[in-house]
Amino acid sequence: MEKSKSKKRRILVSAILTGALAMTGCAGAGSAVSQAPGETGQVAKKTKLTMWAWDDSFNVKAAKLAKDYYEKEHPDVEIEVVSRERNEIVGKLDYGLAAQAYENLPDIVLVEDYEIQEFFLKYEDEFAELSDVLDYSEFMDYKTSLVSREGRCYGIPFDSGAAVMFYRLDLIEKAGYKEEDMEDLTWERFIEIGKAVREKTGAYLLTVEPKDLGIIRIMLQSAGKWYVGPNGTDVDIEGNQVLKDAICIYKKFLDEGVACTAVGWDEFVSAFQSGKVASVVSGCWIASTIQESEEQAGCWRVARIPQMGSCPESVNASNIGGSSWYLLKNKGNVEEAKEFMAGTFGENKEFLNELVGEINLVSTRKDAGSFPNYQTPNEYFGNEVILRTFAKVAEEVPGVNYGLNTYDAEEQLSSELQSIINGSDVDEALHRVQIKVVSIIGDAAGHPLKISQIS
Repeated sequence: MEKSKSKKRRILVSAILTGALAMTGCAGAGSAVSQAPGETGQVAKKTKLTMWAWDDSFNVKAAKLAKDYYEKEHPDVEIEVVSRERNEIVGKLDYGLAAQAYENLPDIVLVEDYEIQEFFLKYEDEFAELSDVLDYSEFMDYKTSLVSREGRCYGIPFDSGAAVMFYRLDLIEKAGYKEEDMEDLTWERFIEIGKAVREKTGAYLLTVEPKDLGIIRIMLQSAGKWYVGPNGTDVDIEGNQVLKDAICIYKKFLDEGVACTAVGWDEFVSAFQSGKVASVVSGCWIASTIQESEEQAGCWRVARIPQMGSCPESVNASNIGGSSWYLLKNKGNVEEAKEFMAGTFGENKEFLNELVGEINLVSTRKDAGSFPNYQTPNEYFGNEVILRTFAKVAEEVPGVNYGLNTYDAEEQLSSELQSIINGSDVDEALHRVQIKVVSIIGDAAGHPLKISQIS
């Protein structure tokens, strides 16, 4: 599941990681060139690039495919792909940039869209601008805005986090429902179906984690709302009716017994791979992880997410996660890194089409729907052309400004969530969260605290 730490905790993590960084750092600007024999027997210089990413079945796999693709035509370049937990990447990147310890940092790093604006704010001179190697008009506007700051583009847009509902058709049918019953749902209807599934099969319909509010994020963005207002700085928690409704739905998941809790990514994955839960409401990127359970092939189907029946603005489309690639300007190999990334993730449609087939990538290129592999039925998901659904949802995701502190807001909200589940007043709890988050954002972003927000 997707989690981050508050600014104070990141400082603590950075301190803990200091010793580890010194021991496990990868090649930096001074050691990025290795030696390889040339055709004439002379020693030729070989550029080494290092990439950091998380999720071995999706992001890391994509990076390794890019490495293999590029190295075949560029024997003078060696690419090392390093798999780390996302939180570890955030901590090491934060510390390394603060200390300008470039020898301990990668040339290319994957950063989640929720977190990049805070890195831009803190380290605006550390990321390479890429307008000279990419035509950003070819990417979806909402994604381009996420990789930009003050009119300059820094990231190579990677995956869409288009949110969909994966469900076990075999378990749904045992509960007396059909595929058409899973289309265009509201969350209220979803809960009704979940109660029947639980009664007839013993399986839950959903997995939630109190410290990871991804399902809340999905509901919020389906209605074009977030924890901050459109300017990305004004905290919008107290009095946010969409957020209140989302929390009430979340509480009902547990009250009605249709959701089980999981702690951490491994428990989350185990829940659906073991058959403990009958659906996964998440980003389309989870498809590759679902497919790891070969014995469940043919059992899964894909539908749009439920919408919030209590909220007229809510639609059956949203986003969860999504990330982009960034090049560290002061690492020492930025020009070589630009050539590699432009030749794979940036402009190479042949390679991107390969990723569609290998990891079910939903590219954020506007022309991605024309890729041949978007038209290929997926045998695992009952021969559905699932990429069509993913792409259609991606086109309809309501845009929001994530601001700087999504995970800080959720850390404060999750601390109040248990009291709400146990019967505390939602409005009072959101008032307390508002006060805490305003103080964090005021400190982190340098914006003056508004008396009206903290009174």
